[in-house]
Amino acid sequence: MPVGQVFLDPPDDRSGKQAVLIQSSGDIYSDGSLRDFEHGSRYLKSVLSFIGVERIETIYMESMDKGAAQAEARRLEALKEASLAVQRLSL
Repeated sequence: MPVGQVFLDPPDDRSGKQAVLIQSSGDIYSDGSLRDFEHGSRYLKSVLSFIGVERIETIYMESMDKGAAQAEARRLEALKEASLAVQRLSL
């Protein structure tokens, strides 16, 4: 790309794309006092939107460092949520 040229829009052939974004963290960043420190999903949503992904379902697996049993329960819950998200996106 020549110097000074700016890429503004993704090609049209990428429109209509969908994604399920699953993010894991040791604490709770999606809500509460740590919300301003959550950058992962916001960044990935921006990147995915830029390349033409129009529908993004986000699943948070939070508090994963609170013990193995709780982490496994949250992982299984997230798998169920992901399955439902895929079904919603398939409509």
